[in-house]
This record gives sequence, structure tokens and C-alpha cells, in this order.
Amino acid sequence: MQTARSNWKRVPGTLCVLLILSALGCGGGHEGAFGNTLENSTAPASLPGSTLSPAPPALAAPAARVSSGIFEPGELYQSSASGASWSGSTVSLDAGGLDLAYSVVGLNADAGLLEQVSLQGSGSAVWLGVSNYASSAWDWVAGPLDAETETTLHVLDSSSPDCYSPDGSIYLALVTTAQASLRLECSFSDAQLSVALSGPDIGNECLPLLGVNAGPYPSGEPGNPDLIEQYHAVGVNYVRTHDFYGPLDLAQMYPDRDANPTLESSFDFTESDLRWQAILDSGARPYLRLGDSFNNPTPPENPMQRARMAEACVQIIKHYMEGQWGGFNTPIDYVEIWNEPDGQFWPGHSQAEFFQFFAAVENAIHAQWPVLKVGGPGFTPAGYLTPSGQAYVIDFLDYMSVYATRLDFISWHMYSNNPQDFAEAAAWYRVQLDDNGFAAAENHITEWNTSISNDGTQTDEEIELRSGPTGAALLSASWIELQQSDVAVSCFYRGPDPNIEVPSFYGMWYADGTPKKIGEAFALWREFCHSGSFQSLELSGEGAEQLYALVGRDSESDYLLLLANTSDNAVTYSLDFQDIISGELSPVQELYRCTLREVSADDDGRAIHDLPLSTVSIPAHAVQLLKVDWYDSDD
Repeated sequence: MQTARSNWKRVPGTLCVLLILSALGCGGGHEGAFGNTLENSTAPASLPGSTLSPAPPALAAPAARVSSGIFEPGELYQSSASGASWSGSTVSLDAGGLDLAYSVVGLNADAGLLEQVSLQGSGSAVWLGVSNYASSAWDWVAGPLDAETETTLHVLDSSSPDCYSPDGSIYLALVTTAQASLRLECSFSDAQLSVALSGPDIGNECLPLLGVNAGPYPSGEPGNPDLIEQYHAVGVNYVRTHDFYGPLDLAQMYPDRDANPTLESSFDFTESDLRWQAILDSGARPYLRLGDSFNNPTPPENPMQRARMAEACVQIIKHYMEGQWGGFNTPIDYVEIWNEPDGQFWPGHSQAEFFQFFAAVENAIHAQWPVLKVGGPGFTPAGYLTPSGQAYVIDFLDYMSVYATRLDFISWHMYSNNPQDFAEAAAWYRVQLDDNGFAAAENHITEWNTSISNDGTQTDEEIELRSGPTGAALLSASWIELQQSDVAVSCFYRGPDPNIEVPSFYGMWYADGTPKKIGEAFALWREFCHSGSFQSLELSGEGAEQLYALVGRDSESDYLLLLANTSDNAVTYSLDFQDIISGELSPVQELYRCTLREVSADDDGRAIHDLPLSTVSIPAHAVQLLKVDWYDSDD
């Protein structure tokens, strides 16, 4: 790409993002013309070995530049000994006793987005290679073709990295050691969408929805590592103190429900303090959940125990926020009361008893700290997805509007493979809060992930949804939906897996500290959050229904494009930029510098790729973060 320009200066301006979408295998393309031959006949050094078997003959890579004119297919860079002749899009190759016969052609895709290249013909021992502006060698994508009858090979499509070049051209090499008659066919897609983004503020605040549950203290099997460095690296901002399976549970910190809650001897903070310190060491803030994990839910048995537990919650907050009993002086933003009372975490007791307990704890905390934000209770997905769950939520809000002094936030959970469920649930909870007099209350999603059977089968599909790129793409799409919803805090469930033998568990990291694909994608979310503000994109065209996108802009006028492709097909898109001075579309390499990070089956999101042209392909089940540095091309 073009970089030789001095005195670059950032300028505010209008970014016109032209997304040209095409899903592989879809119709609607048109035949494109060949063009742009190589500029000179001086070829670089020969290639390294090929991965094809048998390997093609050695052949020099294409020249590094292309001419600026448009040429007919017959005007080609050829060796004088190539034994090649062209007629339209058909080439005849005859080695004629030579070691090989070859020809190189440049394909110009200016008329549209190059979607597919097919090779048709008959012959013997024919290879086809592809290269682009950024390549230093050929990538042999087909061969050898060895058939007496005409055969069609779909040798290239837009998912191939070799379909990228800075000016829309790629180069094909046809090679044979015998004779062949071959025809090349190219198809292009022209589905388009233009979105103009203008002004210093795109319009929506980008929230750091980067919380997780549990960790970074070692979890599960003995010998599992801590994830302090990993949490810090991906920017985890909140750690919900849930499902440490004992530590930071009321059942462990205040084990005797009849003990005097004003005495230090009634509490055990030993293991809990180790988890709390690890959260602080990672740079995150604790999101204090006052309740129990799934393995030890212990509700109060009677009104006296409810009153004592309410006071015990006050003492626990003093320990962690005011240093009581050798504790901490940690600023606490949120206190969440209990977890999933509409599920298995309130066994043996009624809905009414939970409402009474919640109101007692909330009132006790606010009596001590009127400005501390208190809420909950972490409703199950059924709280939105089922009629009975919705009735429970409405009853809860009705009770709180009468008996609680204040409700600062409502928290809920969602496990789903449909990204729309997250946005729709957030909207539904917002309506319920407003209708019950809690218009100032925040909306928190404190557990979320993909949905699997959790019956221990660990099918390939379940592992893929929790550990692979399919799950990472779905969860990134869901995060994009949450970013556009009425959600102030998000805590993904969860950080570490407890057991390396269960890759279908909920974690972002395997038990050995290696990130899953969702952990790699989380790092891209963190980078997008640096944009400060964002705008959603309404996409249309082939593949658009499975593509989720946000465009953000930071204070330095850099743009970030976050994309999640949840489909089984690669989707291609193209970018154009509008010059703020002239108001006209200009060549992309004149106005910006662009880099790309990707999480997919073949990429872990850590490599930063210079974008080699304005046309990009996002693979099936992948997440991309494309960064655009905007410059003044007149300086």
C-alpha cells in the first residue's frame, strides 16, 4: 500500500464506509474484463517449494508494480520461451520440448469486487498460481490438472488472501510441462451499501462492557494457573465475585446464619481475601455479588436469619471497602444481591421470602451508604424468555417499588445462540423498570454466553460453541447488540475453565491459561472500546443478514470497524473514504492507513496486518477489527 508521503497530519472529517457485500456461492455476479499487465519483464528470484503434490515447476514471482493503463488480455508479460499464445480469455500452452510453458496475466477488478476465478480446459500437468502486489512469491492454488476431457476448477474465491491487492488487480500464472488449452472466467459482485459518518462525535458513547465472572485467581483443578496477566492484557474491567465455589460466598464468609453479625469471629475471609486481591492485581474492579455459588446456596431459614444476614452483608462491605478486620479499602461501584432466585439458588423457600430478604439487605446497605449502587438479583434467562419468568420479574419490581428504599440496577442473565435475544431482553427489562417507577435504574447483564445442553456430552458442536470460532463470532455479534442496547454493565460468564478436560465449559480461557477463541475476540472488543463513540451500520446485500458491524471513532480521529460474521460463508466488503476538503471520493491509499486484526479458524487476533487494498474478506465464523488512521493528503 502507499506509505511514501511526508508531513502526514490528522484531520477531522467525514468517513464514508462503502461496504460491498458478497456471500460466496451466491448469484448476481457479472463477467469482468481482464486487465493491468505487469509493467516490466524483469522477474524476481524463483519461488520456494510448493505445498502441492506433485510440486509445480519453479517460476519467478510477478513484478512488484503494475502499469496504470488498462490492457486487453492478450497484452501479457511472457517469457520469449514460454510457448504461450492468447485469444480473448483462452490461452494455449505448449512446452514443445522446453522445460515448461507459462504465461502471466493481471486481472483488473475495478468494475466490481472480484468474487471468483475459474479455470476451464483440458491438458496435462497444468498448474495455476496466484499472487498480488504484496506477495513475494506465488501461491499455487490448483494443480496439476490432468484430464483428457474439459474440467472446471473453481480455484479462487474472495476468502483467499491472495485476492487482495492495492489496486484491485491480482496475477495468475498458468504453467505446464506439456500442452494445454485453458480458459479463465472471472465473476464480480456489485451489491453495495454506503454509510456516511461525520463530525467529531459519531453519536453513541462506547461503553467498556468488559466484565467477567470469577478469576483471575486459580480455579478448579490443583495446578491451574492464575490469569492475572491475561485479565490485564485483554482489559477486564469488572470481575463479578460469583462461582468461586466457596470463597466470596455468604455461605463461607458468614457460615453460621445464627451467629452475631457484628463480631469478627462470625466471619471467615481467609480464602475470599486471596480472590479479592487477585482481582485488584489484574487491574479490574470487583463487582460484589452477595450470595452463593451453585454448589452451596444457603438461604436464610426464618425472619431472624434474614435480619442477621442483612447485617452480615453490611459488615462484609465494611471489610472490603473500609478496611474493617484487616480488610481492604477498595472503591466499590456495585453491590448485587443474590443470584438467580428464580432458578436453583433459592431452594426450599418461596418467592415472597426472597423479596423480603432482598428488601431487607438493600435497605440495610443504603442506610449505611446512601450513594452506593445496590441492585440485582441476577434473573435467569427465563426471566425474559418465558411467561412465568416475566411474571416473576414483574412481581419483584412491584414489591420493590413498595418495600425497598431504592433499586439502583436490575441484573439478568442470557445464554443464547441468537444475538437478537440479548438486545430484545435488554429492551424488555428497560420497559419493566420504567413502568414500575425505576427510570433511573441501570440495566446490567451479569452472566451471558452461548447455549448448549450442559448434559456432559461435549459434542463437537458444543465444543465449537464454547471454544471455537463459531462461538466467538456469535458472542461478538451479541456484544455488538449489547453495545447498542440499554446496558450499563456486562459480565461474561466466565473467565477460567476449572478443568482442561472439559473444553465445552463456559470459560474464556482453558484451565491451563490458554485463550479460547472467545478470549481472543474479547481483546478486539477492548480495542474497539478505545474508540469512545460509535455508530451502528444497517447492512444489506448478500450475506448482510449474518454480519454484525459497528463503526467507532476515537479522540484522535482514528476509525475502528468491528465486524462479526456468524454465517457459514465468507463475506466480502470494500471501503471508500470521502475527502473532507473536496467532498469527493478519492483512492483509498491516498487518504488513510489501514490495519486489520482477525479472530478466525486460522488467526488468533494478535497479528496486525496492513490492509493491502480496499477490498477485504471476512471468513465464515470470524471477527475482525479494522483500524483506519485518517490523514490530510494535501500536506
